[in-house]
This record gives sequence, structure tokens and C-alpha cells, in this order.
Amino acid sequence: MRRATAVLPSEIKTSFPSLAKSNKGSGNAFADLNLPNAPELQFKSQLGLEIRCAIEAKGLTQSAAAKLVGTDQSRISKIVNYRTAEMSIDSLIRVLHALGYRIPVQVEPLHKVA
Repeated sequence: MRRATAVLPSEIKTSFPSLAKSNKGSGNAFADLNLPNAPELQFKSQLGLEIRCAIEAKGLTQSAAAKLVGTDQSRISKIVNYRTAEMSIDSLIRVLHALGYRIPVQVEPLHKVA
């Protein structure tokens, strides 16, 4: 299993000079990188994180989680490693539901209405 390593600020300057100039992000890394469908990518990433946490909280292996969800281990691996761009939001929600979680929906205006 590969261990995560921290990226030091000095490494960011040399690896990504255009990003090092920015002091404050938008709150959506995908939008900051000017990727198309940034809100959708961010939401999928958040769902992936929740799925990963649910699997860990239940003490499941990827294989056991796949069996519970009704999919294969490789799909669970993609989800927990945040490779969700090609997956639908609906399919990620179904995975969370199969793991025993629900997603409450809250709708808010983008800007305050005067």
C-alpha cells in the first residue's frame, strides 16, 4: 500500500509556478484549475470521500464493500481513490445508500436576495 506524502510549499513553487502565485482559492479546486464541469467534479469528489469514510468506518475491505454494494472491487477502488469523473452522481449516491447512508438535499440561492 502506498503512503500519502505531503507536498511542501517549496515543491509547489517549482512544480506548479502558476498555482503558487495564487493566495486564495475559490473553495473548488476543480474551478481553480479551470476544469469543465467543476461543480460536478467537486460533488463527485465529496461523494467519493464520504464513501471512503463509510467503508473505513464499517471496517470493510474493498472486496467486502463491493459485495455489499453489488459491484466489483475495481469500481470501489476507483471511488476510494477519487477516480470518479466517469461515474454518474446517481451511481455514487446508490453506493452510499447500499452502505447504509442517505444524502439530505438542501437548496439555497447562489446570492442573497434583497
